[in-house]
Amino acid sequence: MQNNKNSSEQILVRRLRPIYDAIDAGQYKKAILEADKVLKKHSQINGARALKALALIRTGKFLIYYLNTFIILDRTNEALNILRNLETDLADEEFNENTIQAVCHCYKELNSPERIVTLYSLLTKKYPKNEKLARELFFAHIRTKDFRHQQQIATQLYKDTNMPQYCCWAIMSILMQGYQNKKLADLMLFPLAEKMLEKLPINDLCRMQGGIELRLIMLESRGRISEAIEFIEVIQRQRLFTDIDKMRLKIKLNNLYRACGSSNSSIKCIEEDMNEWTNWVNLVDLIITKVSSIEDQSQRVSSLNKHIEMWDVLMSECYAKVSHASELRGPLMGRLLFMDKIINSNILTKDQLIETKLGNPLKALEELADIVCDRPFGFADMKLFLHLLKDEEGKQLLDHISLITTKMEDLASAECSGVDSNKNLPTATNESVGSFPSRLKINKKRQEGNPLIKYIRNVVFEWDSEIKSDFECSRNCGIVYLSAKYHKLHPGYIETRLKDLSRYKIKILLLLINVDDPSFLLRDLNLLCYRVQITLVLSYSVEEAAEYVETFKKTENKNFEKALEDINKWKQQ
Repeated sequence: MQNNKNSSEQILVRRLRPIYDAIDAGQYKKAILEADKVLKKHSQINGARALKALALIRTGKFLIYYLNTFIILDRTNEALNILRNLETDLADEEFNENTIQAVCHCYKELNSPERIVTLYSLLTKKYPKNEKLARELFFAHIRTKDFRHQQQIATQLYKDTNMPQYCCWAIMSILMQGYQNKKLADLMLFPLAEKMLEKLPINDLCRMQGGIELRLIMLESRGRISEAIEFIEVIQRQRLFTDIDKMRLKIKLNNLYRACGSSNSSIKCIEEDMNEWTNWVNLVDLIITKVSSIEDQSQRVSSLNKHIEMWDVLMSECYAKVSHASELRGPLMGRLLFMDKIINSNILTKDQLIETKLGNPLKALEELADIVCDRPFGFADMKLFLHLLKDEEGKQLLDHISLITTKMEDLASAECSGVDSNKNLPTATNESVGSFPSRLKINKKRQEGNPLIKYIRNVVFEWDSEIKSDFECSRNCGIVYLSAKYHKLHPGYIETRLKDLSRYKIKILLLLINVDDPSFLLRDLNLLCYRVQITLVLSYSVEEAAEYVETFKKTENKNFEKALEDINKWKQQ
């Protein structure tokens, strides 16, 4: 029975193929002729009728010369007659998906979305338990912006299938009705949507595409910004989101903090990630907006001094957290941004600003230069705030940068001569942030263009084409980076690469898992690493791999077991 059905479908496809080919080639008159040929022999084939209607619509209006006059012909009426007959036939006969799709294409080109609704309404009455038809009817109502019927269909789908995504569809339809009817929104629609949303488990909501955004839209529609912030913080703590949602949630959280108008929320974000630039921008904007809204000058200055005291405490906490001065890029740039906004908003003059705890912009720029002048983004960072300096101060900054580069060259030559250049380096404090740790070396030939590089933000690195490994954390520690997908295609590659680690005391293979089932691949690599005494470290995203490289670099002066402990702690957070 099944074979007979398949063979009849193959025959139907073969008969319709010339019509499809003619339409795809833009030869609509030929498509009409081919359809007429098929219908002459097999008038019951609805697919040929639908394709003929589509070809007639695409033929459009054209001129013909008849009896010494030009006549405009429009064949869309002929197509509409075919489509009307098809609607009744499709409702009576067996459901054929390809024919339905062709009819829908016709209505789209006629700009008649309401006819698509009529068509799927007829079909869903005939096949009430067909989930696919009900979904298509839901999408058809979206085109006509009939949100009430959307809600009814989505609710029925949820009752029939018990799938949470259909409940979300119903909730979104209710919200759209609320945006259309402001009177009913607060009285009935928004409370109903919220009640339905609360019944969904948070795990199911976060797993669904758009589920998190739906919850946030609901809370923002009700004006409950603090609950929206709490919701994001909960799912961040429980890691109930994908890597794709991670950055989007962070941006959304910053926007909510700004809407909330609380500086405490922005400070909390900075404590979690002090090098996220948007956190500092949000905090500075909140402070400046709050201070500028005060009309009395004395009260304004008093309020600013309180915020500067708070800022000083925050900076002290940032200094206490870091182990390398390179991690202070965010706090130092935030401090300079705060100075810039105070001067531009005419709250204080530059001379008055120097007397506060924020200090002199020149000193802040010198501290920033200590940690970024050798990085590709160093000049771009400093350029943002050079207008805060006078001409003489600009020359002093150039002299300071020149001194830094000379000192770094001396350190590099000392390292080449075998002297431990890290021995007498200063640590990061409020008084001096100019520490110069040895740099992470990256193999330029093999790793240039690797997306992992852009996530290495907390250690200083340099390109080196001479090293054998992909990443050299120190003279004793080398890392080879491997993608599981690449290893699957080229299994012999890694054996030649592992020989490059022979000169290192600590040998690491950093593997990016980017295949669906890595079990067999991991078994082989485990045996290989065990045989040649190499440590295998797994990462499941490029960002995670960069964190591992940074951790091994930061712990270069500690023992290897300590570095692995740090990695395990980081993974458990």
